[in-house]
Amino acid sequence: MRHSKIFTTDEVCSIMQGKMTAFYEVVKPQPIPPRAIYNLDEVEAIISLTPNIMGGKTGVMFNWKSKRHPHIADGGFWTHTFHYSIGQKIYVRESWHLTDNTDAGGKGVYWEYKADTDDVAPGGWDNVGADERPEYARWKSPATMPREAARTWLAIVGVKCMHTQDLSNKLCHTLGITPPDKAAFDENKFIFLYEFKLSEK
Repeated sequence: MRHSKIFTTDEVCSIMQGKMTAFYEVVKPQPIPPRAIYNLDEVEAIISLTPNIMGGKTGVMFNWKSKRHPHIADGGFWTHTFHYSIGQKIYVRESWHLTDNTDAGGKGVYWEYKADTDDVAPGGWDNVGADERPEYARWKSPATMPREAARTWLAIVGVKCMHTQDLSNKLCHTLGITPPDKAAFDENKFIFLYEFKLSEK
């Protein structure tokens, strides 16, 4: 089970402002119907969730049936588990930097976050050309952010599995999330949708 989530700088700002209250991930690999009904014209997946399986994780069960021939169906089977569970607290990974300006008479060692500023570089290097900045004077990737640098925590309050075409623009606007890209939408891929609220550590 994951304990953190990477967000873009714009997403971090939206989370801190209370505008973004969910995120989604495309299910990988995508589940496919069993061979017994795979070649039928139109196949519908009936999705159901079952908690507390496989080490306490929530599982996703798919029942497949033919839209034209409802009596032709295949039993459910486990394909995936959610990466996050209801009640879990995770921390936000964002663009960051550990700045030390003690020698310059500054405030010493402290964490900086790109979401808090318009500066293109941390540590007072914003006015120096990109080619002249040392490697350490650059924003660090969210993927490298250590847990101790985390300042924003989220509590997962809802988990869902759905098709991208069920994730309407209205729902995206309500949750403050970006609609799926056209390719994912056209292919109507399965996604995991996680709803959250800001939380203490």
